[in-house]
Amino acid sequence: MFSTRLTDITPIMRHREFDEAMEQVSKVVRDWSGGTSIGKCLYEFATGPQKRKVSSRTIVIIISDGWTAAT
Repeated sequence: MFSTRLTDITPIMRHREFDEAMEQVSKVVRDWSGGTSIGKCLYEFATGPQKRKVSSRTIVIIISDGWTAAT
């Protein structure tokens, strides 16, 4: 998950109930509803240590409201 920074929400998304998972995500992500820094976060995701978690079996979902955080 990212907004203005990356947050690993993999454990939360293992909940069977989507609504419950999203409620938990909104509590865990420090900058929830604070805009997005899509380019910066995608670069960090592609080049940072978390890239080791990505394999051919990985599904990456990007959901954005299109609102960009002020820099």
